[in-house]
Amino acid sequence: MLDRVTTVLAVAGTLVATGQAASTWINGIYSERAAIVRSAQDLKMEEIKAKQQLELENLKGRQELAIEKVKNASELAKSYLDALFGQDRQSGDRTILLDALRQIEGHPLKEWAEDRYTREINQQKELQRLAESKAEASQELGEHEKERRELEVDVQQIRIKIEAEGGAPEKEKLRSDLTRTLVRLGTVKGLLKLSQIQVTAIQNLSSEKPLLQTLSIAETSAQVATIAAIADAVTPDLLKKVFRAGRYVETDYRYFQNAIKEFAISDPRMLAVILATLAIEAPTFNADYTEAEAYAKNSYEGRKDLGNVTLGDGVKFRGRGYIGLTGRENYEAMSRRLGLGTLLLDSPEEATKPEIAARIAVAFFVDRRLRIERNLNEGDLAGIRRTIVGGNVKVNEFKQKYEIVLAALLPSASEPEKE
Repeated sequence: MLDRVTTVLAVAGTLVATGQAASTWINGIYSERAAIVRSAQDLKMEEIKAKQQLELENLKGRQELAIEKVKNASELAKSYLDALFGQDRQSGDRTILLDALRQIEGHPLKEWAEDRYTREINQQKELQRLAESKAEASQELGEHEKERRELEVDVQQIRIKIEAEGGAPEKEKLRSDLTRTLVRLGTVKGLLKLSQIQVTAIQNLSSEKPLLQTLSIAETSAQVATIAAIADAVTPDLLKKVFRAGRYVETDYRYFQNAIKEFAISDPRMLAVILATLAIEAPTFNADYTEAEAYAKNSYEGRKDLGNVTLGDGVKFRGRGYIGLTGRENYEAMSRRLGLGTLLLDSPEEATKPEIAARIAVAFFVDRRLRIERNLNEGDLAGIRRTIVGGNVKVNEFKQKYEIVLAALLPSASEPEKE
C-alpha cells in the first residue's frame, strides 16, 4: 500500500515538473512573440514618425514657398503702385503700366488694374473732349470780346455824329443805326457771358482733378441752354400777358433778352419776379420815364443817404428808367456795375435808354438774388415786394402777375415752386 502511494506521488511530482517546464516553455514562446510584436510596432511607429516628419517638412516647404510667393507678389504690387501713383507719373505712363499689370495672370492686382485701365482710357477721352471744348469756347469768347469792343466804338462814334449832325433826316438815320448797333451790342454781351460761363467751367473741371475721376461738362451745358431758353422766352406775346400792349412791348423786349443772358438768369422764377415787378412799376414797358422835376427837388435834394451831397443832385439824379434809379450814389454804383465808367454820372438821362434801362433793371434784381430766392423758397411773395419796394405795396397784383408769367414759362406750374 505504501508503495502504491509512493508511486502515485512520484507520478504526480513528475507531472508537476513536466507542467512547470511546459509552462516555462510556453511563457518563453509568448515572450518571444511579444518581443517580435513590439519590434514590429516600434518599426511601424518609426515609419509613421518618419512619414509624418516628411509630410511636415513638405508642408513647411510649401508654406515657405507660398509665403515667398505672396511676398514677391506684394513687392511687385508695391512696385506697380509706386510707379502708378508717383508724383511725376503722366496719364499715358499710367495707362501703359495698368495695361501691363492687367495682363499678368494670377497677379493680386489684375482685376483692379483691369477696372482702372478702363477708367483711365475713358478719362483720357473725356480730357481730350474737354480740351476741344475749351479751345472752341475760348475761340468763341475771343470773337465775342473783339466784336464787343468794335461795337462799343461804333456806338460812341454814332452818338458823336448825332450830336454834330444838324439835319433831322440824317439824325433819324443815325438814331436807327444806333438802335440797331445797340441791339447787336446787347446780344454780343449776352453771348459773351455764356461763353465765359462755359470757359470757366471747363477750366475748373480740367485743373487738379483726382486720378481717374470722370469729368463732364453736361451740367454747365445744361445751365447755358437754360439761360438761353429763359432769355428767348421773353417775347411780345409773353409781355402782353402782364404789360399794356404797345410799341415798347413790340420793340424793346430784345434788350431784356440780352440782359438776361448777360446776367445769367437761369431760374424761371427770377424772371417771373422781374417781369411781374416791372409790370407794376412800368406798366407800358416804357423805359423813357423820368420823375417830375418839382417832385424830385422836394423829395431828394440834400439826401445824404442817396449820395446827393452837391446842390442840384436831387433833380439831376431823380428816378429814371424801368426801376426809377434814384440818387447820385446809385447812379455811380450802377454805372460801375454795368462797366459804363462814369457815363451815368456824366449823363444820367442815359438811364432812360431801353438798352441801358433793361440792364439796370436786371442787375438790380440780380444784386438782391439771395433775398429773393429765400423768399421764393419759402413761398413768401409778399416778402419779395418788401425786398424790392420796402413795403407790402400792391402785393395781390404782384402775385397775380407773377403766377401768370410763371405759368407761361412753366405751363405745368399753377403756383410758385419751392426748392
